[in-house]
Amino acid sequence: MKKKHAVVFLKNKIISFDSILPLAIELNRCNGFRFEFLIWQDETYRTIINDNIVIRDMALDIGSIKNIDKRKYGRILNKVNKLLSVGMIIVKHWLRNDYIFHFGALREYPLRVLPYFIRQKYIVLCESSILGRYITDNKYTVVDKTYTYSDEQFHYFRSTNDIFLQYVKSTDVPIIEGVLVAFGKDWNWFKHLDSNKCKKLVFDQGKKSKSYSMFLENNIDRYLREEGLDKLDHSRSISFILGHIGAGGERNNYKNELLYEVFLALLDINVNIILKPHMYCDMDIVNSIIDSVPGIRKKIHITKLHPQILSKISVIGLFSNTSTVRCEFKECKLPVVQYRGKYLDKVSEDHCTQYMCDDIESLRAHILMLLDKHNSMCRTGNKNIRHYNDTCKYLSHIFC
Repeated sequence: MKKKHAVVFLKNKIISFDSILPLAIELNRCNGFRFEFLIWQDETYRTIINDNIVIRDMALDIGSIKNIDKRKYGRILNKVNKLLSVGMIIVKHWLRNDYIFHFGALREYPLRVLPYFIRQKYIVLCESSILGRYITDNKYTVVDKTYTYSDEQFHYFRSTNDIFLQYVKSTDVPIIEGVLVAFGKDWNWFKHLDSNKCKKLVFDQGKKSKSYSMFLENNIDRYLREEGLDKLDHSRSISFILGHIGAGGERNNYKNELLYEVFLALLDINVNIILKPHMYCDMDIVNSIIDSVPGIRKKIHITKLHPQILSKISVIGLFSNTSTVRCEFKECKLPVVQYRGKYLDKVSEDHCTQYMCDDIESLRAHILMLLDKHNSMCRTGNKNIRHYNDTCKYLSHIFC
């Protein structure tokens, strides 16, 4: 099979990397694609390499991860390096017909000049979240201030056709891509008047795709051994996914209080707590909260493993936030428990909410009930992974 090549301009968030990988691995298997994943922020690069080991290994299995940020060498050299990197992308595109994947970066300064040097049919615009972001109006709030999405920004969300027509009035938003890729059919770029001139791919199998599932099946035992989780009683294990502990200053101190109360609730329950910190967690704060609850540390196992693996070795997914990981756990039938204590306005309910607890006793009761029930479909052994029908023929038509 002749190798094909693709460059992926990643956002400075793990979620876009995590979302594109199932498709990238499938394209590697079906069409021989080799990927170069470009990261523009040194902190994100180091977090992926050191702390997101499953994402890192998946990416390196099908290509390379390149850090474009060289600011440690000075501002001028950093800019020169980025300019040279973009120049090499253009050269490789014309020599090898490289595809260019992006999540909106080629529509923003300074990369918005790049499409002038790339043939349109090789530019691929991707949805940035495998779970999708649904929207019902064009307003959003940041720290009590309300803003309005532009017509172009509105395209990156999912909505009904009626909502889209209600809020998107301009026809001046251009299509500069030849391929549109989403993980659900409601993506608003598919509603663009010129989208019919593009090839469209709805990769709705996501993390249930054959290649992605096989990678996890083939490597899960090794990861568990490396993280020291292979000897745990998985029938008494809870995966506790932390949010941005320590971020946002005093206005987010409620997160520390919720974490403390969760540990209090779990203290007298016979359970293993598999703790998965967010990439921006302040672990000094987390450890101080752990130490403030005597006896809880011996139950805790801090891990770098991907939530998809944690879902297979746990009977409950626990949250004191509104992380999108809840939706992943829910999709694979792992019970999801949220704790918000007295902060009803901080941890809201949505379509990924299953069990919401407003006090410690309620949290304890739900944990004990679910441990006893213990009917999770996502457990070690991977008996419930669903493989979709082979999509190679369809992918070959899109990326011919």
